[in-house]
Amino acid sequence: MPSATLGVAVADAPAQAAAVPPPVARVKQRSVVRRVAMGFLMLWAIVTTAKEGVAWMFAARLRESIATIDERSVTEHKQAYDAVDRWGALDIGLKALVHPRLYPALLAVGDRVIADYRREEPAMGPAEWEQAHAALTWARELSNSSRATRGKQLTAEGHVKRFQAQAAKGSAATLLSQDALATFRRAAEADPESFDPYLGMARVQVYSLADVDAAATSIDEATKRGYVPGRREAALLGDGYLRRATASWRRLRVLTGEQRSRELDNARSDYERCVTLFDPIVAFGNAAKNLEICKAQLERVEHLKEGLGES
Repeated sequence: MPSATLGVAVADAPAQAAAVPPPVARVKQRSVVRRVAMGFLMLWAIVTTAKEGVAWMFAARLRESIATIDERSVTEHKQAYDAVDRWGALDIGLKALVHPRLYPALLAVGDRVIADYRREEPAMGPAEWEQAHAALTWARELSNSSRATRGKQLTAEGHVKRFQAQAAKGSAATLLSQDALATFRRAAEADPESFDPYLGMARVQVYSLADVDAAATSIDEATKRGYVPGRREAALLGDGYLRRATASWRRLRVLTGEQRSRELDNARSDYERCVTLFDPIVAFGNAAKNLEICKAQLERVEHLKEGLGES
């Protein structure tokens, strides 16, 4: 019995040994795999080098066009940049030739649009603000930008939303205005030293959200940060008080008693503020027309109060 078992084991041994590949075969297999891998690596290197060479040439052309980037052509240049970016796997040309010039050029676009809004009568509108937002967003993609750049980007975004709110109607306009206001507040948080977000806030608060008191606070915050209010801010607040006084005047039609008296006081106070603000700037915008409206309405309020035996 033991001998039979031993015989089976001995008989199986040659078969097991034959199943193991010879060392020479294993070496040949590894050599083939290595050569194939090296071939693919060399092919990848050749293709990558060729593509980077083409991308480098395109990047050189793109660099020359950076000087033409302005408030009308940011998105056009971004498309050209993306086309070059698709060519290069390593983006050597873009990083070496384009980025050093592109980043300050994009910041300059955003700065020009933001600076224009500080004027009494800004010349740039929705299209320029969209381009400014695109420029500042692109600049932040290129570099780990400062909090100030983040604040500028959000300020531009707030103005884009402000214009969208102006074009909308009903509840959509209100929601967009609230979104714009929230974006301006985020801009102020990102760059606490900047007064630009507060200028945007004030306009939304008066013309979209009918909150003249909040607008006055926003202008005060801008002033604390170095802004010098001018005729535009006087007209803005004047419009706000005129609108609120007009709303009070309309409510008088349905009110009686103490509530009517209180609303008359509110209307008189706002019309007086309106006159005070518009009187020094009659040559600016619609100030002269609005001043006369405020004066006429103030007389009507005073006449009503006299009829109620009040002074």
